[in-house]
Amino acid sequence: MENEGENAMKDDVFYSMIFSICLLMALAYIIGKWDFMKKILRQRGWGKMDPEQRRTETFGRQVQLGLIMGMFCVVSNTIGFLVDGSIPNSRVIGAMSAGLLGGPVSGFLAAGIGAVHRYLGEPDRISTTACCLATLLQGGLGSLIWYGHKKRIDYSSGLLFLSTMLAECLHMGLIYLLSFPRTEALDILHIIAVPMVLINPVGMVLFFAVIRDAIRQADREEAAGVSRSLRLTERCTPYLQVGGDAEVNAAEILKIIVEEEECEGAALIRDDHFLARTEAFQEVVLTQDHLPAILTRCRTQGDVAADTLCGLSDPFAALSEQYVILAAPVPAFTPRMDYLVVLVRKNIYSSEADQSYVSGLARFFTIQLTLGQLEEQKHLLRKAELQTLQSQINPHFLFNALNTISFFCREKPERARELLMDLSTYFRNTLQDVDSMVTLGEELVHVQAYLSLEQARFEDRLQVSVEAEENQLGVLVPNLILQPLVENAIRHGAMKQPVGRVMIRIHGESGSTVIEVCDNGGGVPEEVVRALARGGGSVGGRIGLLNVQKRLLQIWGEDAGLTVTREAGWTHVSTRIAQMEGVSRAQAV
Repeated sequence: MENEGENAMKDDVFYSMIFSICLLMALAYIIGKWDFMKKILRQRGWGKMDPEQRRTETFGRQVQLGLIMGMFCVVSNTIGFLVDGSIPNSRVIGAMSAGLLGGPVSGFLAAGIGAVHRYLGEPDRISTTACCLATLLQGGLGSLIWYGHKKRIDYSSGLLFLSTMLAECLHMGLIYLLSFPRTEALDILHIIAVPMVLINPVGMVLFFAVIRDAIRQADREEAAGVSRSLRLTERCTPYLQVGGDAEVNAAEILKIIVEEEECEGAALIRDDHFLARTEAFQEVVLTQDHLPAILTRCRTQGDVAADTLCGLSDPFAALSEQYVILAAPVPAFTPRMDYLVVLVRKNIYSSEADQSYVSGLARFFTIQLTLGQLEEQKHLLRKAELQTLQSQINPHFLFNALNTISFFCREKPERARELLMDLSTYFRNTLQDVDSMVTLGEELVHVQAYLSLEQARFEDRLQVSVEAEENQLGVLVPNLILQPLVENAIRHGAMKQPVGRVMIRIHGESGSTVIEVCDNGGGVPEEVVRALARGGGSVGGRIGLLNVQKRLLQIWGEDAGLTVTREAGWTHVSTRIAQMEGVSRAQAV
């Protein structure tokens, strides 16, 4: 009868242990779904913290983890099955896993909570001292493994099983050594040793399987958020370019956000007014003195902020009754401040995934807008450079041209009339939009008007020949690209000789158009050639030549850069450009 009773008690212990582990698994599953627990386990979001803040944050999360796992120990003590002077349970899972997950702060805190609760619950039992000491050592063992594993929590199932078995063997040894009388200690061990040494290691493996699943689920949610962001931003990109109606573009972006996502509304707020909004925001009124608190908070944080319940005086108060409000700053390359605001239903809100998604989307908008604004600044700078080139050409050339025409007015009035027509053609082309594309034929007409005036000025001292293949004259080039090359050849080359000669050649070669301007002058100075190789600058008054080089490189790349050679007393400045099929004549360059 005694053996039957002992066997029945062993069975009860087995069942109690299994029930305890099943309950702990259920609790672990529930807690693992909390966003709060996911943040503790993953320990993300430290990138913007300074070292001191990071240490404080780390300590805080370790304390939180220790408290949670300490509650596991308390639950395990409570549901344990009383066997004479001992309570067989799964307290080791709470104490040791706290150390395995969070290190010594978490491990000893959880173990301390479990030990204190064990002592207060049954202070007079013969195994109380041994169980309390074993719990503390188990928390320390988990912390030691955490350190030895370089603070990573990707433990193998084998390591978890064997380390937990070792911890329980230590527990059984302490009961034998510290419990008196020894005969009663042996009776207790005879009943609880096998179930605790075998079942708790299995429970530890299962517990970490639940933890891993929680972490993987959080990663999957974040990956899904990234995927959603990429898909959505792909659709939004055409409306993020600089130019066009900002309000129309913003409205299209919000429409796409609501279509793609499980959100009930979206808005773009600029400073103190709506740039665009969906229907959910129609009743919201913003003023400079009455802005939602969430906008100030997300601007201060520099990242996404969330509100689940706003104050009664807040403009978003009515919305927060039904939705979680997410706001993220979209700082532009200007003094203004934009905000992206998204509404998510409370019953489907996931803070980690949704905040990551909104934050990523806002950062994408910021990058795209900044790039667009930088491109606009480059465009304006390039236009200013070209206008500077025009201003340098016009006064200098106009003075010389008018002097030449005045000379012909009395002796050759018909020739003077022709030169005035050429001057008109020249300035009409020069004053065109410097940022437009023209055909080579149109650019050549401009150059020929310029040459007519220069030949009238220098007469027999300047000889010019033009060789242009007819089928190349329809190729599009930036306005004012050929005339600076010709002017450079005349002013800095040909006219330094008693008789200056200039040749202009335009021909096709291997699918490209080759433009070559040659003169019989003394060549291009070495410092100018080096400046051309660098792609810009201003050396020795050659601003026109260097400006052409920059524009060619920006449009066609290094293959189209100017090449300077010297052969048989002639200086050759040439470029090879790809024929731009389908490019609009008004395309900005």
